[in-house]
Amino acid sequence: MTTATSGSTPNDGALRVGWVGLGDQGAPMARAIIQAGFELNIWVRRETSLAALEGLPYVRQATLSDLGMVSDIVGLCLREDSDIEDVLTTGGLLASLKPGTILINHGTGLPGYASSLADRAARAGVVVLDAITPST
Repeated sequence: MTTATSGSTPNDGALRVGWVGLGDQGAPMARAIIQAGFELNIWVRRETSLAALEGLPYVRQATLSDLGMVSDIVGLCLREDSDIEDVLTTGGLLASLKPGTILINHGTGLPGYASSLADRAARAGVVVLDAITPST
């Protein structure tokens, strides 16, 4: 396990993935990203969430802004639109994303919110994919 306290990480030019949300659906997705060989940058609200990645390499970012600055793709697997909005605006994630970044929302929120998010992100040059991940 690698931990980082700043948004700066070395990279050989490979695609860097950022991730927020290590719950029942997000944790297996994050593990699969690591196992596929991608550098995974993580931000968590609760320390206990990191147990889902025990034994796997990842880079822990201290802030959402740090996460956004080092990521080419960011996946969000959060429960509700209000959680996503908090991470994006209050946490500063959306403002930290570079033009060309892809933001993937795996939440099961309302279509109107997804459309609004895509519009706001597009003004910053960020592409949003609304990739709902239903539970079975």
